[in-house]
Amino acid sequence: TGNGSPIVWASRIFVTIGSADGSKRRLAAFDRADGRRLWETYSPQTIFEQTNLKNGYASSTPTTDGRLVYAYLGSHGVMAVDFAGKLAWHAPVGPMMAPHGPGGSPLLYKDRLIVFQDHQKGGFIAAFDAKTGARRWLTNRTETTGWSTPIAIRAGGRDEIVISSFRAIYAYNPENGEVL
Repeated sequence: TGNGSPIVWASRIFVTIGSADGSKRRLAAFDRADGRRLWETYSPQTIFEQTNLKNGYASSTPTTDGRLVYAYLGSHGVMAVDFAGKLAWHAPVGPMMAPHGPGGSPLLYKDRLIVFQDHQKGGFIAAFDAKTGARRWLTNRTETTGWSTPIAIRAGGRDEIVISSFRAIYAYNPENGEVL
């Protein structure tokens, strides 16, 4: 189950998938020509969070740079998988209390992957090194509701990472996570 969109790179289709009970989450690749499943790679089991019946446990859309495929899977963390399905890295994001479940998709920005999640306790926006998964920065957030996907814009001569939250729009410095 899940609400994420598939992405296409050359002859492959990638999609995130969650089990009905949320205990297992994975990234899968399919052959674009015949729909045959090529592989499924499960995220390491971490912390479980609830979700709403209208949402699944894999609602983010993956992204790729043509070498690795990246997925954000809520409390199961962020993962990168190579085109053969081998797990390149996994980064936990900690527990969350998001009664509607996770929803935002990761943003691939230069050499980092940016993930955002607002929830009742422990909301954050974070950047991970795209090659290694090492966390570059994490900025805590106090908004309680937000599922948007971060976007990168150029404004006033600088790059900004912009997110839409419950009652406000925020811009962040992509280099250090500082609120702009």
